[in-house]
Amino acid sequence: MNTTLQQDHDHKPYVNKFFDRYKIGTIIKKSNFNKVKGFTPAFLFKLIFVMVFVAKTMRNLLQSGYENEHPHKDAVYRFLNSTRYNWRKFLSLLSVAVVESLSILTSRDRVEVLMLDDSLFGRDRSKAVELLAKVYDHAEKKYRNGFRMLTLGFC
Repeated sequence: MNTTLQQDHDHKPYVNKFFDRYKIGTIIKKSNFNKVKGFTPAFLFKLIFVMVFVAKTMRNLLQSGYENEHPHKDAVYRFLNSTRYNWRKFLSLLSVAVVESLSILTSRDRVEVLMLDDSLFGRDRSKAVELLAKVYDHAEKKYRNGFRMLTLGFC
């Protein structure tokens, strides 16, 4: 079995547990993710989700020799770029579900806080990366090539 495909199968139970626990399929439907034919939005989202954790790119996936099991890259890119899907609602509903599951771990007397961090993801050696920009780094007090990495933390 191909090592990249083996990694998919190693992560599958954890990904399925996450999707079941937080009802990702229901959240996807509530966020206006629907498709007439082809792979379902839930399948495409799960595929992208797994690719992040196994450090696989679309190119590696297409070269793995299992084309019939996976969609073509155009289907994935159309899914990610569709303006019909309400990504903001999806992220909000998922955030609420995760925070609710974590809030039972703390006492009612504890103050719960959401923290936003907009750290710099530096790409100084890159030149032709999509959406690359000159960003001011407050820590180093100079401009650098890169992206703002927005992170939401719950404490």
